[in-house]
Amino acid sequence: MSLSRIALSSIVLAGLASGASAAYVNATFTGVTPGVAVHIVDTDNGINQGSDAGGFNWTRTGGTATDPYLASTYVTFCIDLKKHVSNGGNYGFSQTSLDQAPTPSGNGVNYPMGATKAAMLGKLWGAYRGGLSGNVDFGAFQLAVWEIVFENSGTLDVNTGNFVVTLGNADAASARSTANTWLGNLGLLPSYGGVYALTGDVQGGPQDQLVPTPGSLALCGLGGLVLARRRR
Repeated sequence: MSLSRIALSSIVLAGLASGASAAYVNATFTGVTPGVAVHIVDTDNGINQGSDAGGFNWTRTGGTATDPYLASTYVTFCIDLKKHVSNGGNYGFSQTSLDQAPTPSGNGVNYPMGATKAAMLGKLWGAYRGGLSGNVDFGAFQLAVWEIVFENSGTLDVNTGNFVVTLGNADAASARSTANTWLGNLGLLPSYGGVYALTGDVQGGPQDQLVPTPGSLALCGLGGLVLARRRR
């Protein structure tokens, strides 16, 4: 039953990709919480900045997208540090197949991410998104997302490589450690196609976001259950 549901999520994802030019959502950004504050350096993309890492909160204000997850208020995770959003700002996003995001901005390095990184984000989401609770978990999940999208060294570790996260607030060290644990488990997790992207309607911004395909959020945590069973 689990496999059939995951397959259905993949079919839904394909449908979103084919209709991305027509389906869009307008929403107001209301801040990052739960989460942690960190500092990020990415030598490949020219990024050296402080950032809030956690759940990006939105209130929908319009658009044609029929995804029930986007119906009113919802949470996303950022997949693009070259673009930005401001608290209280209202933005337009198109529904896009994850492998085709993030969309180009600035020098265009690492755009789009391609199928391999999109598949890793699917595994991460399927295993851990459903169990997130509190600042450390939400911060760790966002850090792991950024590591997958932006790291080019071949080693997924938020402490090394071209993409590095340095200490921020009191929970940042725990978030980094948790992120690395989850990233280290990716090779043991089953494939999961239940995610897609919201990409900014205008060139250069707003920053692209990771969201679940319709009906897939309830399935989150299946990968973690499989991993736990394998370890017994």
